[in-house]
Amino acid sequence: MARLFVALDLPQAVTKRLVAHQPRPCSGIRLIPPSGMHLTLHFIGEAEISPIADALSAMEYPAFRLTIDGTGQFRTAGGLVLWAGVITNPMLLGLHTLVGQQLAATGTPTDARPFRPHITLARCGRHVTRETLNQAASQQPLHVEDITVAHFALYSSSLGREGPSYRQEQRYPLV
Repeated sequence: MARLFVALDLPQAVTKRLVAHQPRPCSGIRLIPPSGMHLTLHFIGEAEISPIADALSAMEYPAFRLTIDGTGQFRTAGGLVLWAGVITNPMLLGLHTLVGQQLAATGTPTDARPFRPHITLARCGRHVTRETLNQAASQQPLHVEDITVAHFALYSSSLGREGPSYRQEQRYPLV
């Protein structure tokens, strides 16, 4: 069994722009490397790869475009998360829904929380305050539009001291 999630990859030009909006490195703030930036469609958790990979392979969905706009923060049990927002559009919601239906068909439970598309830029320890993060973060507005989404992927992740590492298990083209 592996710890799995389904996500959209980002073009290198987009991750470069996102890196420019990460906070300055300082104690308690862990920056997400460009290779770790993605938009999670569904977090699965511990599951067998094969049945999920097969179900996702049966999908057909058209390519589409999306826009990244703004940054924000939310608190988790581990501390603060700085994120880049993604403007929700019908095509993104449709892909999220279809992936969820394919997962449900395999008996894989999906996250019951509402889908709030975002890209994590940094994770902060519990002692980092919103004010500290605001001071360290870029003050420039973030807006990246017309990103072509031509595929999605099934990933496995493993947790380590430096944070999670991701492995693309299978990539699925959009038509």
